[in-house]
Amino acid sequence: ERIAALGASPKGTPGAIVSGRTWDDYGLGRDTVQHHLEALDKVYDGVIESNRKEMDELEDLDLVTQDMLIEHTEALEQFHWFIRAHLENAAGAIPA
Repeated sequence: ERIAALGASPKGTPGAIVSGRTWDDYGLGRDTVQHHLEALDKVYDGVIESNRKEMDELEDLDLVTQDMLIEHTEALEQFHWFIRAHLENAAGAIPA
């Protein structure tokens, strides 16, 4: 049995995860890369804005939690920058 498993995909690879699914919740061919990135841009905008409001509220309540939220937001902003870098034109604007 162990030898038969040698040719199989490791369990954590994207191909093994997709082939092991019993549902089709999100087809990769559903839209263009541009549209996926635009959707992610909106999600990141919303989450970062929400985190910033929470950070302001935590200023006088809990500095440790605020610090954790700051670090989380920093990571989100880095990913958001990456997404926007693929959407922006040479002038730094996102074309409509």
